[in-house]
Amino acid sequence: MLAFRLIRFAFLNIFRDFGQTIRIFLLPSLIFASTLVMLTPYLGSYAHPVGSKLAAIALFGISFGCLFWMAVNFHRMILLEETFAWIPRCHVREVLAYAVYSIPILIIFAVISFATILVIGQVLFKALIATNDITTAVISYYILSMVIHLLTATIGLRLFARLPALAIGTPVQSVFAAHKRSWLTLLEIALILMVAEFVYTFLATEIIGRFMTPLEPDTVLTSWPLLPFVFIFTIGLSSVAFGISLVTTLYGHYAKGMPLR
Repeated sequence: MLAFRLIRFAFLNIFRDFGQTIRIFLLPSLIFASTLVMLTPYLGSYAHPVGSKLAAIALFGISFGCLFWMAVNFHRMILLEETFAWIPRCHVREVLAYAVYSIPILIIFAVISFATILVIGQVLFKALIATNDITTAVISYYILSMVIHLLTATIGLRLFARLPALAIGTPVQSVFAAHKRSWLTLLEIALILMVAEFVYTFLATEIIGRFMTPLEPDTVLTSWPLLPFVFIFTIGLSSVAFGISLVTTLYGHYAKGMPLR
């Protein structure tokens, strides 16, 4: 199945030149982590509402800046075989183009997804009141939510697979024709990722739950109190790396005809 091959190739691309991958992700990740640690005490502060808003804006800007910095460089490493030092170059023009294209899409998708879930919830709540069958209502809610999530993810993959074009200085319009026949494969990829996300969420909840439960002295949590947060950050960074690699692979395969070894 092409979807499995694309996912596999996206995973392998991360380790294609792992030293370069580390150089691309290390510094931006450290900048983001440091910013998060420094600004977290100010977020949601009722005593300093203005400072809280400024901290949120700064965190938002730095987070996306680091994300786009990593993404552009990773795209260029895979597609152009560009190499990077431990302080990776920031292609400012490409990063800005990346931001202009992707941030509105992210916001629109977030609003549509949130609004859709609210509407589904309202409809099912009224159905629950009318039928008094909570089991059917809950099952229907989750099924409809998964369908919406699947469709949103499929459309998102198609749109974000165009982003690597901006990273290498190619017009986005030239990618549209290359992706005409990709819908079914993207739907299959979205389904596989949704199942993987469910499994990951279950396992992460179990692991973190064990860390967060009261423990006896001299246990792992008392020795390493930040271990759950390191785990969450590592998994989050790995997910970001895979997502960037996946859209790179999709672009390379459909727009550049790169073979899947």
